[in-house]
Amino acid sequence: MHYISKAEREAASRMTWAEIIAHVRKSAPADEPQARQEIANAIADGMLHVRWTDERKPPRGFSPLQFPGD
Repeated sequence: MHYISKAEREAASRMTWAEIIAHVRKSAPADEPQARQEIANAIADGMLHVRWTDERKPPRGFSPLQFPGD
């Protein structure tokens, strides 16, 4: 396995679904179903984290016991 720089990891963390499938297929020659399985395995093992593009971050200082303002 080769060294992956912080910049490469940052860029990879922003890949779309289509980009990551293309990347996996290019890295290890595989058809699309095999690439999807590799991605699913990485997600299941916690090696790849999924984020939705419209995901909202909790407000700063948010805690489960905090009540919303009026």
